[in-house]
Amino acid sequence: MFLLFFACLQEDYNQDLATQKSSIVESSQDTQESVYDESGNTEDAVEESEIPEEIEDSNNDGELLNEAGSSVEIDDELCIEAELHWESCTGIPIDFDGCDGEVREEAKLVHSLTCDEIQTTIDFLPMCASLDMNCNVDNACGSQGLTAGDWNNILSATDLESLETIYDVEERIILLEELFTDNADVRGTFPTVYRPITELAVASIEDGVFEHQSWTEALVVSFAARYLDNLRGHLLATEITNSWSRYYDLSFDCSASPLRVGSVGIVVHLVVDLPKTLAEIESTEEHQADFETFGLSLVEATPEIIDELGLHYGVNAEPFFTGFFLGDWVDGAFGEDTTTTFVFQSIRQKAWTNGQYLQDWRWSIAEGDIWGFWHFAEGVLATMDATGSI
Repeated sequence: MFLLFFACLQEDYNQDLATQKSSIVESSQDTQESVYDESGNTEDAVEESEIPEEIEDSNNDGELLNEAGSSVEIDDELCIEAELHWESCTGIPIDFDGCDGEVREEAKLVHSLTCDEIQTTIDFLPMCASLDMNCNVDNACGSQGLTAGDWNNILSATDLESLETIYDVEERIILLEELFTDNADVRGTFPTVYRPITELAVASIEDGVFEHQSWTEALVVSFAARYLDNLRGHLLATEITNSWSRYYDLSFDCSASPLRVGSVGIVVHLVVDLPKTLAEIESTEEHQADFETFGLSLVEATPEIIDELGLHYGVNAEPFFTGFFLGDWVDGAFGEDTTTTFVFQSIRQKAWTNGQYLQDWRWSIAEGDIWGFWHFAEGVLATMDATGSI
């Protein structure tokens, strides 16, 4: 087990770090200069190719773009800076030798994280290529763990500052579904459900189905942002909502059915996220008709959702989606009124009502209803999993 946390760095170490950073800048000059490594030995710096002045690292990600838009990597600088950053945060020596392939992805990941984020995630941060550390750890019952390249893609996809349009949402959900399902990672059950719904919603907007176009686009973006933000928090081990925390806990419980995990994700998004999103975008009664139309996306996407869950996770989701979620076969097991409580339209109507309540003095009533119904739904899904129904 590595020693992780340091209260502070001594002043002479900071001065040494500044000296090393200065040598990095000097090494980029046309004339070869001597660069000191950590052991005090010297080695000749490789003369860098001339880079036109108009090429800039505008994204500060260790890559340059030339006039044609092609990537010109400045790997040495990126990896050296990542080495210094890692060692200053952890005190653990590291060498991103070669600075290519997965080693470069790990350097890029380290370079993008704060010291707090590195220290919080160090027990599962994928550093297999450079440190032989945490190999195949972050897998959520899948065939193999996430790599540093996967982490970089997820962190990019969950960056809310760059999330602006419905097309951003669509692109990111597609990427996340592919990334998780490639390894049968159970965290992918929700994006497997969410992707067809999102695609249908975007297509409906493009077709001009909705009266309030801007409101509907805001709904798509803000609704997705809640999932993306919690995924990012899960990855970086920061605070997320209790309901999404339950989804990710179940993802690592390999005794739980993948269909149960995906169903919990659906319930979280509809019962908890949806009313809060409706309040956030200031929904009013004039938007209700568009909201009803928007909800048809799930119904229309059901056949594809069933096929995709079967393909990637080997589950038969048809009874759940056509019976429990949309139909009428659970009354005998859970009481006469269970179906009317759980069917999709009832859940959506509850979300709309709570979304209205959250905007006025009734907000506490809505919060209580959201909390109570979420726990009730999660309990029913747990019972169904225990009895083999899902």
